[in-house]
Formats: sequence, C-alpha cells, structure tokens
Amino acid sequence: MHQWTVLTLTLVFIGLSGAAYDARIHYIANSVLGSFFVAPNMTMREQEIKWRLNKTVNDCSCKYACLAVDCSAWSVTRFHNGHQECQLGTKSPYIKPPVGSPGSTYYFLQSSIPGSYSFRADGLLYLELPWRRLFTRGKTVCETIPGHRVLHIKTQIQVDIIKSIIGNQPIQVDLVKSDQGLIETWGDGTPFNETVLYGTTVQNDLPENNVYAFNRNHTLQAMNMTSYMKTVCQANPLNTGW
Repeated sequence: MHQWTVLTLTLVFIGLSGAAYDARIHYIANSVLGSFFVAPNMTMREQEIKWRLNKTVNDCSCKYACLAVDCSAWSVTRFHNGHQECQLGTKSPYIKPPVGSPGSTYYFLQSSIPGSYSFRADGLLYLELPWRRLFTRGKTVCETIPGHRVLHIKTQIQVDIIKSIIGNQPIQVDLVKSDQGLIETWGDGTPFNETVLYGTTVQNDLPENNVYAFNRNHTLQAMNMTSYMKTVCQANPLNTGW
C-alpha cells in the first residue's frame, strides 16, 4: 500500500456565477506516483477534456487512469442528475485553470507546474517560477493555480526566507497602495504598518503609486508596471496562517 502525506489548505474560490464558496485544497506527497494537489468543488474546463470515463468512476480509478495515459490533470465531475464522469487532460492549471463545480473534485500533478517547490521555515509552500514577468502577469499566474498567491512578506521569518532565495533579481510582492494612496497594503488586506519587518523599509520615489519588489538590498522598492521581476508564489497546505 502506498503511503501518502496529505496536507490541507483553505481558500475561497469564485465560481462562474460570481458566488464565493469555501474549498479545501489538499497536497498529497507521494514519491511513487508523483505529488499532486486536490481541489474540491472545482472541475476541468470542458474544452480541455481529452479523455472521458463513465463506467465505475471514483476518485481512485480516475487517478490511475490519468497515470496510465500520462495526463497532467484530472477531475471527477458530478452532475445534478447524480451521474459522475472521470475527465482527463494534458494541460495543468498553470495553462488552463479549473472552474467552479460544487461536488466535483479537480486534481493536478505538481510536476505539471514549472518551477521548484519547497517548504520553508514559516510552514508555507513556496513555488519559485522560472523566467521574469511583468507584475500583473506574475500575480495572474500565481492566482491561476488553485490555492496559490503571489508573495506576501509579513513576518521577519519570511524576510529571512526571501533573503535566501533572492539572488540578483528583484522579487515581486503583492504590496499596493490603498485607494486613498496613503498607506501600503498587502494583497490580503493587511496594512503594511501592522507587519514587523526589522531592517526592511519601503522606498517609493516614483511620481505615481506603483507596484513593489523586494530587492537584494532588502528594501521594498517601488517599481514601474512595466518592470520585469522574479515571481514567487505561496501556498498554505499546513494551514499555519498566512
């Protein structure tokens, strides 16, 4: 019997109707089958389905069907009439994100996401994506992957983590000005002045409110929207708090 490690993270997913509902994202670490993520209440986009199975469908048989055909993502979709279908695809959510579907379950292989994953001292799972990107593109890429967000740095431990991976490229952070332009706020709504980051300052000498990056001088530096930056995503499968 294979040994699985199951980790869980909570997020709110906005479905096609615009209604928000809770979902729990699981991360299953398995050295034999390959690690993968599980996203309840989501399903594969119709146009991305390459194979369908309708007989004796359950989550386990669908997973092994995916492994047999070397797919990147799969879903067990449950319809209003009680029917359920195993759907297999070759594109990961990095390229084609899933959509909301209450009662369904979407799965995707960790290996289908470019970049490198690692757990860090704050208990979060970090994804270092390859290639530099514009801020808006990097934010979109992180938030496209279920349970992921672009980098927030809200504790001294996280400052130390980013110092260890920054290199020579500035790393974009989800730090923005409020509507009034008076205070910087993290993407999750936490005011910057409520975070304790010793030795880290905010430098904004640009004429307009822009986006920010953490640079090798350990400064949160205002950047132009047209700047290219390294992208790091965070996920919280240990449910340690963001």
